[in-house]
Amino acid sequence: MSPVLKNNRTDGKGLSKPEILAKAWLIVNAGSEITAGILGGTIYYLLSTGLIRKAIIEVREKFGKESGITAQLPYLLACLWEAHRMYPAGVVGQAVDVPPQGAAICECWIPGNTGIRDNQCASYRSKTMFKNPDDYIPERWFGDSKYASDQRTVFQPFAYGARNCISKGLANMEIRLVVARMIWNFDMELGKETGPDWDDQKGYMTWAEEATYHQV
Repeated sequence: MSPVLKNNRTDGKGLSKPEILAKAWLIVNAGSEITAGILGGTIYYLLSTGLIRKAIIEVREKFGKESGITAQLPYLLACLWEAHRMYPAGVVGQAVDVPPQGAAICECWIPGNTGIRDNQCASYRSKTMFKNPDDYIPERWFGDSKYASDQRTVFQPFAYGARNCISKGLANMEIRLVVARMIWNFDMELGKETGPDWDDQKGYMTWAEEATYHQV
């Protein structure tokens, strides 16, 4: 927030205090809580499914030293996309308004100018959208023919259109590098407190996660 405050105009044309507070909430939430959520979800699914072994092979065999790690990790990227699908960082999608003339959505008529949101969890776990929707399968993002029927256009974890996440490129790179460095430096296992239904959580704008990981 320092650049925002430093460059805010004081001639009545700058940001008001309520506007600054609104932006601060967005920056803190998007830049920390949402990022932390997808990091937790990715590590949980990798550990609970045993696929962490494939990720370890990709990271530790591809790079000779930690400082050489880059974001060019195709299998790990597929793991991240699948974690986004199973455990979307934003529980609900971006708010939009129905056109003034109204629209039919999922065979239901919605009056014009009604504010609506897409529930990402419902969309990404729908059997009409994804095959085996409740299973964590990174291979579906590798072009596996068994999942050719997946409706990938519905998958928009960073929203869609002109108002999508302005930092999605940075977030993707950041998450990949953090997970890769964790895998490089640590052998991990789920804590005993983390049960098989860990992802059955209360969701608001973000998740109320209760993950426990142990370094071994």
